[in-house]
Amino acid sequence: MKEIIPFHQRLQERLAALQPPRNQAWLAEMAGVERSTIFRLLKGERHPRLELLQRLAPALGLSVDELVQGTDAEERVATASQLINREVYDAAVKQLADYEGRLNDLEAKLRVSEASLREEEQQRRKDSLALTQARIDLERSERALAATKARNRQLEEELHRHRGALHQAVGRISVLQAKLSQMAKALEETSATSRTAALFAGIAALTGVVTAATFLGGEKSPEGDEAEQGKATSKRNRK
Repeated sequence: MKEIIPFHQRLQERLAALQPPRNQAWLAEMAGVERSTIFRLLKGERHPRLELLQRLAPALGLSVDELVQGTDAEERVATASQLINREVYDAAVKQLADYEGRLNDLEAKLRVSEASLREEEQQRRKDSLALTQARIDLERSERALAATKARNRQLEEELHRHRGALHQAVGRISVLQAKLSQMAKALEETSATSRTAALFAGIAALTGVVTAATFLGGEKSPEGDEAEQGKATSKRNRK
């Protein structure tokens, strides 16, 4: 059976084996621990913990396993190396909780983003439909405007033609009235019969009711028919 020696004995032997030999003050300074801690270890009053051994071993030029090999601390170090430090465990749990919290936040933001994206897509479709309808309405308005402009041009042409015909009619009536006035005056001066004077007076009256429609439509007015009948009667009376 392999002999197991106390750890404090191994520590004393290692300090003595160094060249030059070292004391506890040197080891405390090199390991960065209190001298009292080294003192108690060398006296066997304290069992070394894994954290302390991890400081001592490099100062002595050994690994932790080499330092505790064959000592009563070897089994405790092997067991401790398999356990998770409480602080490490608590830190890991806290970090895991932080990660879960961040994950939940990201999932919530993702849901909000997806909802916003759906709303934007719906609004985009509505805007697209509205734009299409606006284009259709614009095309209809443009066609209606073009038709209105064409109708306006047609009406302007008709108005221009009617004005020309009206001016022509007014001119002809004025000329006819002037001629009739001259004829009536000439008859008065030559002492024409009352029947002939009445006839010319009727013709003069007739010219007062001639309208532009006579020139535009090319039709005889009812008064024109009566004038023709009057002329025929006058001819028969003369015979």
